[in-house]
Amino acid sequence: MKILKSTTHEKGFVLLVVYMVAVFMCLFSIAFFARHQVAIQATERYQNRVLAFNAAEAGIDYALRELSTNATRRTATATTAYTSPTVTLAHHAFWYVASPVAGRSDLRRIDSTGCAPNCTNTSRAYQASNVVVYCRITSGTPPPSLFTYGVYAKDSLSMSGNAVFDSYNSNYGAYGGSNKNANGTVAVNSTGIGKLGLSGNAKINGNVLVGYGGESTVVSTSGNAKITGTRSNLTQDWTNPATVTVPTGATPVSLNVSGNNTLTLSAGTYSASSISISGNAKIVTSGEVTIYVSGAINISGNGILVTNNHPANLILYSTGSSNVSISGNGSFYGGIYAPNSAVTTSGNGDFFGAMISKTYTQTGNGSIHYDVAMNTIQGPADPNQTQIVRVKAWQEMSTLAWGTGS
Repeated sequence: MKILKSTTHEKGFVLLVVYMVAVFMCLFSIAFFARHQVAIQATERYQNRVLAFNAAEAGIDYALRELSTNATRRTATATTAYTSPTVTLAHHAFWYVASPVAGRSDLRRIDSTGCAPNCTNTSRAYQASNVVVYCRITSGTPPPSLFTYGVYAKDSLSMSGNAVFDSYNSNYGAYGGSNKNANGTVAVNSTGIGKLGLSGNAKINGNVLVGYGGESTVVSTSGNAKITGTRSNLTQDWTNPATVTVPTGATPVSLNVSGNNTLTLSAGTYSASSISISGNAKIVTSGEVTIYVSGAINISGNGILVTNNHPANLILYSTGSSNVSISGNGSFYGGIYAPNSAVTTSGNGDFFGAMISKTYTQTGNGSIHYDVAMNTIQGPADPNQTQIVRVKAWQEMSTLAWGTGS
């Protein structure tokens, strides 16, 4: 008979195995989650590292724009370092320092710091990046052409009566004969129905432009009115002419004359609160005259006599939104820049030159003769947009320790 051995001493073995497996699983789980947490933190640091670098580059772009468009900032950084406030973006931020370069008044050093998720270095997975750029401020950019079109209106334009729009070149002499053509353009930056309207016997011997995307319904003609040239659209990036301000050094003058009085203006730049010419009164200019007017412009009577009847010798700037009116039987020679004003011409006098308006209305029999020579006239210089800033050197100030933040 076989005798079985007792297994009493093996009691609890299974429980011990279960405990050991449980401990092993706990240790494995802890190690796994710790590794996973490290991976998450590493991913966060990497993401923030990329964001910080992008923010630093954004700071450089921001600084370059400031130096190119802000004359005050440009001048100040020529002698003293400027520290910008912190610019906060969605998930990162930046700030920069623009400093002068010893012995080089045309150079600036820009130190840009980008940080993510913000610029508090105790933030979770905080990362920072530094980019250093040396840039050179070069010669100023020339102002754009002032009168690209013969007549420009921001909102609406209408012509009636026997008015004719055509063009000539005052550099070749007086209007007429062979110095008369149809290569000028009338433009209105609108897409509304009938915003450019011709009636009666009005005629445009030239081209027409309407707002980007505008269709043929923008232009309306009635009676014998017609357009001889092409019809098209302004470009998508076209912007309306900006408001101008009176430049430093303009001579204040009163330009309200009436009766039989005559006012003479020598060549120069003037500023006036308004212009009013009535009766037999007139203003006579000598040489190139530029006038900035803050209020209404009403020219009638004998108007303004311009040197050699050359339109480029008289430029009127309306710095506000008051109306501009040219009437009577005398012809007007000059340029009118009134982007916020309603401009009207009436009577039998012709208009020689070019104009910019918010709305333009022509009545009577006076015609409009665009002087294409005025296309070479540059607008007033903007002190905040007269410099080009060119990058000369670019360096990312990263280290081997970059990315080891908390």
